[in-house]
Amino acid sequence: MPAPRLPAHLPGIDLADGLRRCRDNAPLYHDLLVMFHRRFADAPAHLGQLCREARYDEAAVFTHTLRGTAANLGAHALGAATARLEQAVAGRRD
Repeated sequence: MPAPRLPAHLPGIDLADGLRRCRDNAPLYHDLLVMFHRRFADAPAHLGQLCREARYDEAAVFTHTLRGTAANLGAHALGAATARLEQAVAGRRD
């Protein structure tokens, strides 16, 4: 089976940076992008639910994981936006 190919462009993602972080291992980077999509496709709804239920400790872990994963994959704008969410959630925990 041939290795999956990365798209030439993926809106919101710096593919060159993400690939560099994976030591130019395109199949690995592709798999990480797919896993990211599967894990976080419903992130806004999930985070909203956690906050509505005042489950701020879980929301903090979720936003921290989302931020770090996004940044490592080259989704810098998402990582920055999620960092602000992470701070807001942390403020609710205190």
